[in-house]
Amino acid sequence: MVRADERETTLSFSLAEIEFVGEITSGRVIFGPDGGEPLLGVVPLESVGIAVDPSTQRLRRLPALLLK
Repeated sequence: MVRADERETTLSFSLAEIEFVGEITSGRVIFGPDGGEPLLGVVPLESVGIAVDPSTQRLRRLPALLLK
């Protein structure tokens, strides 16, 4: 991985089950340095039907899509 300051670093990763607001999905997790702040990316959020509204900086439910 190349960081924003162009330094290269190697981090471990794995697949994990992720639960967020009562919904479960799976996704890749990257293990950062000890004491690092945990982050939840947009892909796992969207896979459980949550979107980030950049104008209000809040989470919102995505509308359900009907399968035909």
